[in-house]
This record gives sequence, C-alpha cells and structure tokens, in this order.
Amino acid sequence: MNKFIEYNDKNKNTQLSYSNYKKSDVKKKFNNCVKNKEIDNTLQWAIELDLSGEQEYIWNQLIYFYCDYINIYNSGFIIFFYKRYLSFIHYTKNI
Repeated sequence: MNKFIEYNDKNKNTQLSYSNYKKSDVKKKFNNCVKNKEIDNTLQWAIELDLSGEQEYIWNQLIYFYCDYINIYNSGFIIFFYKRYLSFIHYTKNI
C-alpha cells in the first residue's frame, strides 16, 4: 500500500531557508518581486518562505503591500483578502 507522509516539520534553522538560502536574502527577493510585479519569481520566493515556516511573514508583507499600493483603488479586494486571512488563522490554530 502507498503511505502518505505529511510534511509538517518546520524548519528549525532560523538563518537558512528550506533550500539553504539565507532567509534575509529570500525575504528581500520576495519583497522586490512583489513590488516589481514579477509573478513567477514572487511565487518561487513565497513557496521558499512557506516551506521555511515563514507564513506569517508572507501574510504581513501582502497586507503591507495592499495598504501601500492598492488600498482605495480596489476596495472590494480587502473583503476577499480578510476572509482568506481568517481562514489561514483558523487553520494555523487547528494544527
């Protein structure tokens, strides 16, 4: 039978990411890609941060980006974003 192994082990190293990059470099690259609208690279660095246990950082940066660059220009998005954030909080509390 096939066994399903759930990856639930968070990265214990606070300095290195999942793929052994420096977390500070990954965070800088993620922020630059979001600001420069590089979707593919943003997803790459977001996945790297996610696998490194930095989910809160991703959410905080997206909220910051929304407040700085989108805000009143797309006011309906905040409702969608808030619902997604609440579901994230719900799932993290249940883990």
